[in-house]
Amino acid sequence: MCANDLMFLCADETTQQTPVGPFTGTAIKPKVGLTPILRAGLGMTDALLSLFPTAAVYHLGLYREKVSLQPVECEI
Repeated sequence: MCANDLMFLCADETTQQTPVGPFTGTAIKPKVGLTPILRAGLGMTDALLSLFPTAAVYHLGLYREKVSLQPVECEI
């Protein structure tokens, strides 16, 4: 689901020194933040955190009102 979005991330080539020898790879330039849509999105968060271990995870303070099903902001 997020594979298409990953194509548009800016990346720089980087060279690092390892105990075995030099290594050339790519590093993502912008900071990555994850905002899962509750329920199904929470299940995908762990998989995305394995790809982006330094990503921040944000949660929106919303819930649905039981009768009208309208979104309501949580008091945080």
